[in-house]
Amino acid sequence: MESSSSERSAGLCRFVVPVGSTAPLETDGFLASEAYQQGPNGTPRRVDALVGTPTSYLLLGAGGAGKTHTLQALAAAEGMPYASLAGYSFSEIRKRLDTAVLSGLPVYLDTIDQFGEAAQLKRLVDELGEAAKEGARLRLGCRTALWRRSFASKLKALPCGFETLLLSPLDRVSAALIADGQGIDGGVFIDAAGSARGRRI
Repeated sequence: MESSSSERSAGLCRFVVPVGSTAPLETDGFLASEAYQQGPNGTPRRVDALVGTPTSYLLLGAGGAGKTHTLQALAAAEGMPYASLAGYSFSEIRKRLDTAVLSGLPVYLDTIDQFGEAAQLKRLVDELGEAAKEGARLRLGCRTALWRRSFASKLKALPCGFETLLLSPLDRVSAALIADGQGIDGGVFIDAAGSARGRRI
């Protein structure tokens, strides 16, 4: 499904933090305004800063947090196709990785958590690691609850560099932009979300 330019913009005005870091939140669960200060490693940084990065990365997010939407927006910004690995065979994955190696362009692969069995996950890590050693720039997506640290430690050792990033909650501006894109008044949505204190946004 083709995403509109407003949907791509909304996907790119999210923030990420390295795994192990925390994002400053307001009492109603929105990302706090100090996140707009782009600081040193460990503080939130804009998703659009990932466009064109030479480093490979894995984007983690809870189910429904917007990880897939964000990866799709990043892929569109880099002019690359996005692929969910749901239902993919290893030969299809290898074909995508080989294309990335030959072209020197990044490859977007979401839902790597589809490979839940240990043997499948090991094979996937081996395939991704081999492609990265050959020059592929990986842009991966996974649900946080199904993430395994062993996966990251193997990929982090790659010579090209590898980051594991966590998608932060929405800030007020992004939430309003997304609501407006869905035909919902952004200001009304923000007010309603603010009155639902204690619930995650």
